[in-house]
Amino acid sequence: MIRETQVRAKLGKTMRQRVEQHFCYSQTARHLEQLCDQLIQQRNETPTAGKITPRQEQITLAQVA
Repeated sequence: MIRETQVRAKLGKTMRQRVEQHFCYSQTARHLEQLCDQLIQQRNETPTAGKITPRQEQITLAQVA
């Protein structure tokens, strides 16, 4: 790969596209929103401190913001 300039350039371009596709800001933000939504749903489904409480309305992160 060191001696093959064209191969190195092609591989570099391909890997850069892959990183941009999988780790761009919008993709990372989407994953974080999904994680927060899951945590909120789990919290709403779990009774707090052994108390029996009415089921809370599930709220997504997008609705909170």
